[in-house]
Amino acid sequence: MLTLTDLPVNVFSFLLDELDPYDKNNLRLVNKWMYKLVTKVDLSPRVFKVEITADNHVQTSDSLKDIIAKIKFLKKAPCIQMELDLSSKTLDVLEREEHKAVIKNLLCLYRNYTTKLILRLYGDEQFLLDAEFSCPNLKGISVDSNSS
Repeated sequence: MLTLTDLPVNVFSFLLDELDPYDKNNLRLVNKWMYKLVTKVDLSPRVFKVEITADNHVQTSDSLKDIIAKIKFLKKAPCIQMELDLSSKTLDVLEREEHKAVIKNLLCLYRNYTTKLILRLYGDEQFLLDAEFSCPNLKGISVDSNSS
């Protein structure tokens, strides 16, 4: 009887191409070996939707670093897409400078992976136009103004 472990990598890759993302993620959950194989062979992008809040911004940044490092280790050319949601009203409790620092930190670290930004604007976000914060793979942006 033939199992997935017996398949050559190119055949396994062909089979993965036919699966939808949900099924690929389920395959990753089978065991550690399958997770590594699927992650290494699958060429479709890993998409992370990340909501940043006042309580989680430091921990989330550290977790994203770990995830990206693992994917880079498993793949020579990882395809990672990130949707950063920086519109949480809980971020309003931060001081204006700390709020800016959170955005600057995340964009500096993950600007190459960011494909969508969701922002609440307060009128002093001129820094977002600086080259160091440009997101070369940005496909969409959603903006909400703070009406207070």
